[in-house]
Amino acid sequence: PSTEETGVYNAYLAFDFAGKFLETNFNQGQTIYLFFNLNDPQDRNIVRVIVSVVDVPGVLDGTQRYNTINEFTYPKNLLVISEGKLSPGKYKVDVYLNNTLDETLEFAIIE
Repeated sequence: PSTEETGVYNAYLAFDFAGKFLETNFNQGQTIYLFFNLNDPQDRNIVRVIVSVVDVPGVLDGTQRYNTINEFTYPKNLLVISEGKLSPGKYKVDVYLNNTLDETLEFAIIE
């Protein structure tokens, strides 16, 4: 029998609230949702999500565009990481569990 993964897993980005339309390229006005599963053996469940610039014209690489920390109590989770306000370019999403980087996703905003 398979066992549940430990940490943050099954992370993906989508442009719909139900998570049916997985995407890595988003239009400038689209809302971006982050979906992920969580299993914390320490039972602290402290998740920090940081969206930062990878390559955006006129913006310093590494500039943070979103940074939040929350305690999650459910195994399946959803966060809105952008409400269509990011400039065109490349970004990354780092997901930390209890201050340890556990998952990184990259995405692009297109005009």
